[in-house]
Amino acid sequence: MGHDGRVPVVEATVVVPVVPEVAFAVSQTTGDIRYRWDPFVRRQHYLDGAARAAKGVRTFTRSRHGLTMISEYVS
Repeated sequence: MGHDGRVPVVEATVVVPVVPEVAFAVSQTTGDIRYRWDPFVRRQHYLDGAARAAKGVRTFTRSRHGLTMISEYVS
């Protein structure tokens, strides 16, 4: 946390010339495709035997910095 008690925030914006449907589809990729465009992810896979993204599916992610998180698709 910063000296004032707030958590620092880092933000970046990039404009990509694709239609929203394509941007969304790419943002939901895993494995080799994800590793090509997402500098944060070192390893990612679905949990509980899931084969694709869907509501309720969870993923395990390890960042290039060694941090881990479990995410769940909610819609």
